[in-house]
Amino acid sequence: MIKKVFHAAGSLRFALFIFTVIIFVSSVGTFIRQHAPAEETTARLREAFGDAAPVVYSFLDKTGFTDLYHTYWFNFILLLLALNLIFCSVRKFPATWRKLTGKISTEKDSFSAYFVEEKEFRASSENVSKAFASVFSRWARAEGGDVLAAEKGRYGKSGAFVTHLGLVILITGGFIGGIFGYNGNIAILEGKLEHIVTAGKDKEIELPFSVYLENFESEYYENSPKQSSFRSKIHFIKDNVTTEAVVSVNSPVKFDGVTFYQSSYGVFPNRDVIFKFTVDSLISGVRSEYSMGLGQEFDIPDLNLKVKLNDFAPALGKDSDGGLVNFSTQLVNPALNFVFTNQEGESASEWILMKDPASGDFNNMHITFSDVWGAEYSVLSARIDPGLPVIYLGFIIISLGVIIAFYTSHRRVWSVVKPSGGSVSVRFFYHKDKGRVTAQREAEKMFKSLSAAIESGRGEK
Repeated sequence: MIKKVFHAAGSLRFALFIFTVIIFVSSVGTFIRQHAPAEETTARLREAFGDAAPVVYSFLDKTGFTDLYHTYWFNFILLLLALNLIFCSVRKFPATWRKLTGKISTEKDSFSAYFVEEKEFRASSENVSKAFASVFSRWARAEGGDVLAAEKGRYGKSGAFVTHLGLVILITGGFIGGIFGYNGNIAILEGKLEHIVTAGKDKEIELPFSVYLENFESEYYENSPKQSSFRSKIHFIKDNVTTEAVVSVNSPVKFDGVTFYQSSYGVFPNRDVIFKFTVDSLISGVRSEYSMGLGQEFDIPDLNLKVKLNDFAPALGKDSDGGLVNFSTQLVNPALNFVFTNQEGESASEWILMKDPASGDFNNMHITFSDVWGAEYSVLSARIDPGLPVIYLGFIIISLGVIIAFYTSHRRVWSVVKPSGGSVSVRFFYHKDKGRVTAQREAEKMFKSLSAAIESGRGEK
């Protein structure tokens, strides 16, 4: 019974089943962004499942697909794959080891089906043996002396075992990273410090340092709410020492063993948001710079105006009727609404757009809306993976195993020598376990080399 289970667990059929399961669940895990907020994942699912999206998300979350690679059942599947590779290798290794270390076979039953060519030479059997030895470095002779055998590329049979070893090492590296490492997110509002990484729903990891987000910068495609690029200017603070860095989508940063990747972003309706703008007086030529929040006021003495920051829109645009409307929660086209009040108490409201400098042109002044600070937050992925070097080692060994398995061949040669008077008849046999299309051509080339060695009388090594 145990033997049957051992054979079944190490069978190719079981391996194919495991690979099919891994491919399926991994494809689902690729579609569902890992560790993403529930709202984001539900919105993405809504495109495919409509109103059923919340139910689908609840199922995926409970079954672990929102944090697939840290679930017990997925790691159990990987463990089964590793055991399958180990059992398969253990079962087949003894026979392969005998082939790798055994003597070169000169038994006629091992080569009788691989005849290539026969030729007669005016030479002795001893000269044929010496010529054979000069052409093939690893060779053997039968006890009767009538069969000469040689081979090359025995190690090619080890390719599958090397590949299996690499896969087991790779899976081991994954387990090491899963147990001793983490992959989580840290969300930081502009101007704030954070030191807690959220890894999964219930797991929080305290970093031995703090991360301060000085500024989040984003660029958008023209007339589109879609970002073309975004990056975070951050400071790592540890033991009162500050290290500056910039994290962008394709440029991660590593600090104190933790690698940070730019993951996501957003806008938080924060009452502490600061708006930066300048006022250029066309009367006095004086430029004044301001940094203030909504509801605050300032005076422009040259024009006898009192100005109030009345409202803010992150993405101001026009609807089909030409009316102003905010079309996104992201800072696609930020706009500030100013209320101007003169000495007579008359008020007027104007929107000034950050991306449209002309919107700040007035008769006696120009207002430039330059920045929104404290409204955006950046989501950085924080990752520690102590198993990564082991994974790299596994990939290297797998690559080596694939090269050995597919690009090396075990080639065997036999020559049957039959003396006849003052000459000998040499029958040549050749076998190649891979690349049989080219085997005939290689056999003919080898036989020509052997024939030339015999005819030239070469043999003294």
